[in-house]
Amino acid sequence: MKIVVTADLHVEFAKPKQVEKVVAEMSEVRPDLLVLAGDVGRGPHEWETGLKMLEAVPATQRAVLVGNHDLWMMNWQYVRTSTNIFRERLPELARRRGWIWLEDETIRVGRTAVVGTV
Repeated sequence: MKIVVTADLHVEFAKPKQVEKVVAEMSEVRPDLLVLAGDVGRGPHEWETGLKMLEAVPATQRAVLVGNHDLWMMNWQYVRTSTNIFRERLPELARRRGWIWLEDETIRVGRTAVVGTV
């Protein structure tokens, strides 16, 4: 099983060419599992943008965790708290896009398990 793990994408700061390079390198591996381990972007919109960027990697399965930056409330138009974003909004976005939410799911392949939490 080929597993690729990356973290700290920070789409709010990443340059498109940098992301393209990372996606190309991960794509060469053709992973069975891609794990995005937090600090994708500030808040739900940037977080979903990060998921979309990495969906270009031809992985059989994709799993995601959150980091502290993903839960920051930078735009006060949201009526949600960081707790609501963590428990409701981000899991909903992940699942809708076909990602496994590692905060409450475990991936098992043979004798290998992948688990995680913020």
